[in-house]
Amino acid sequence: MTTASAFDGGAASPLPVLFFVLVFMAVAFPPAGVVLTGVLMTTAYVALVGGPLGPQALLVTTVLGTTTLICTITSANQWAAHDRQVLLLRTQEALATTDPLTGVPNRRVFLDRVERAVGLAGRGERAVVCIVDLDGFKAVNDLRGHAAGDTVLRAVAAALGRVVRETDTVARLGGDEFAVLAGSVLPADDAALADRLRAAVAEVGAGCGVTASVGCALVHPDDDVAGVLHRADAAMYRAKAAGGDRVADLAG
Repeated sequence: MTTASAFDGGAASPLPVLFFVLVFMAVAFPPAGVVLTGVLMTTAYVALVGGPLGPQALLVTTVLGTTTLICTITSANQWAAHDRQVLLLRTQEALATTDPLTGVPNRRVFLDRVERAVGLAGRGERAVVCIVDLDGFKAVNDLRGHAAGDTVLRAVAAALGRVVRETDTVARLGGDEFAVLAGSVLPADDAALADRLRAAVAEVGAGCGVTASVGCALVHPDDDVAGVLHRADAAMYRAKAAGGDRVADLAG
């Protein structure tokens, strides 16, 4: 660059400025922008020279071309590193909020949303928490292996997601226990939802003897998260004690 500048008029040469422009483009813009800038600079220089290119002009255009190539490679590496960083951050965020096996929200996210529902209950927004615990799942793991058990869990998560609204939350609390948080208007909505959840599990588990015990609890304005889950859990255990594949009466 120094030699080319000297041949191009020394201090009056625009090459140092063009060089720094290309370096800035390499740091701030994607490779296509660097290439376009380099081509425009070279084209403008050739147009200013006019006529056949002598040794001096050829040296300058060669330096511009080489600098453009180096800056393009630098830009490509910069953007590739940026993309890897973005992917890493998204992966970390997904791991923090999503159950890796089933792809549904994890326990942490569910508890946060129940806490939000408690706050909204104070403004008159009705919501219900349902605990869905699988019956017969241990036998699948014991007799068919953990891979078969994982397949069942993924199928159950997908089935539960199909019978709720987009605004509702289906989460895996851990093991073979799932939970649903749903907004509702009438008590009849709660019973209908709970039975849809039970039926969805019965359908996908028909081939391996897996069903579900479902217990639900209404979210109250003076609740805390632990209290809501305790009532829903207690209702679920009543359903399981009654033989499973059933819904317990709504816990108040």
